[in-house]
Amino acid sequence: MTRSEVIRPFIEKTLSEWLDGSELRRSEKGEFQFRRGSAEICVRIDEGDQTSISVYSIILKNVKKSARLLDGLNAINAEIDYVRVFWIQNAVVLMTEMLASSVDAEQLRAACELVASRADDLDTRLKKKFGGKTTFADARIRSDEVDV
Repeated sequence: MTRSEVIRPFIEKTLSEWLDGSELRRSEKGEFQFRRGSAEICVRIDEGDQTSISVYSIILKNVKKSARLLDGLNAINAEIDYVRVFWIQNAVVLMTEMLASSVDAEQLRAACELVASRADDLDTRLKKKFGGKTTFADARIRSDEVDV
């Protein structure tokens, strides 16, 4: 039995209880997913020397890399704690990681809440500044407020 087979039921149970089960989905890759505002949050198990759990959100898709974008992401990274934001393969990703061997339910929920709140806040702001596409429309913004 792999380490991910051991930790997967714990993650599913913890997230199902926290989200009341209704919001939690599984991707084709086996990642757990749920929505917060305009962001989709994903929880995945990463096998390696030390099995880890990554909580992440692709906060913008179809974003071209530029010095201005990378400078903006560096500025965000300098200001926020416990998560990092970066550009990869035409997307901006916000992520945190933890060791699976020492994670408990409270830490997993806290990591999900942190990524969810940061992603839902940053995705729309970064879209306005750098373009791209959020996973879901931001219900907090009226259509006449969106930069075109």
